[in-house]
Amino acid sequence: MSPTASRLLDTSAWLSYYFGESQKTRAMLESDEELAASIVSIYEIERKLAKLKYREEEIREFVEYLKNRACVLPISPEICSSAARLSINHRLGAMDSLILACAQSDNMTLVTGDLDFKGLKKIELIL
Repeated sequence: MSPTASRLLDTSAWLSYYFGESQKTRAMLESDEELAASIVSIYEIERKLAKLKYREEEIREFVEYLKNRACVLPISPEICSSAARLSINHRLGAMDSLILACAQSDNMTLVTGDLDFKGLKKIELIL
């Protein structure tokens, strides 16, 4: 699905960039590196920013930036099956397990600020 991306940024990584919290994420996003994102992150970003009372225009602009900057990967039935097992085996929430399964489906490293992923394989923490 993602021809050359080797890293998938999860929602926490995208939001850390948006809020200016991570120089590591900023460097990644401002580089020429091909990156990926799960479609789930669009939902989570829109929900989070709306909950924080950001204007619709601001939310739309950031989502457009994400869609232009990264290859947005869909959720397939196979990813859903994998996510169900990941959720049970690693005690992950539904959204986290879907995003991880999405990264694993294309053998990508998951870039995250979420400590729920700590200790798992192919995880790059941006704390």
